[in-house]
Amino acid sequence: MPLASSKAMMRGTLSQTISILVSSASFALFLTTGAAHAGTAVPACTNTLPESTGNWCRDFTVPQFNPSSGPLGSIDIELTFDVTAEGTLSNSTRCPQDFWFSFNSTLWLELPKGLGTLEPSFSASAMRFNLGPDQSANYGPLTASETLSTVLTGPAMNAFIGTSNIVLPAWTCSCPSVTGASKGVVTSLTIQSSAVLTVDYIDAVVVPEPSSVALLLGGLVFLACKRSVTY
Repeated sequence: MPLASSKAMMRGTLSQTISILVSSASFALFLTTGAAHAGTAVPACTNTLPESTGNWCRDFTVPQFNPSSGPLGSIDIELTFDVTAEGTLSNSTRCPQDFWFSFNSTLWLELPKGLGTLEPSFSASAMRFNLGPDQSANYGPLTASETLSTVLTGPAMNAFIGTSNIVLPAWTCSCPSVTGASKGVVTSLTIQSSAVLTVDYIDAVVVPEPSSVALLLGGLVFLACKRSVTY
């Protein structure tokens, strides 16, 4: 067989090989894309307790993860606590009062089955006041926000799996503090707070790396092209 014909046949074979490799890699990338789509998270559940004045005790209600949706890999829980405080401090005595004032607020969220609590809290920096007899001063408004999160895996997720709702109790406690003064400082403080709970159910599908398929394709094409140049 003439050398030119042999080289032409070899190039044709290599071209067919490259085409097959490209088609195979494209199919693999298609499968990878499908797996990635299947591995996305179930839409997060967000529950908001609107702003209330003073200490409160209320419940978050969250839909459980339906096991028919597929395997559950983890649960991301995020709790945000927003606080606003303002008021008046008064010296009800006939003597000057030099003192420090601060307050702290804490939100407790009780997780089920003895999993503990989430406790975002805020402590205001102490402010110094010097009030004469029967004198008053304004405090605030002061606004703060605190967020805590946790991730549940394995048996810790069991209470969140089902076809109903799960109730998570939450409560707050806010306490003013006066230091450095004798009796007679009157605090009139209004504290308003709200909370937002987000529960994100993440499924357990393993997503393959598209980059590994692309790297394999590039290596095979390079070897094929190098061999073509040699012939």
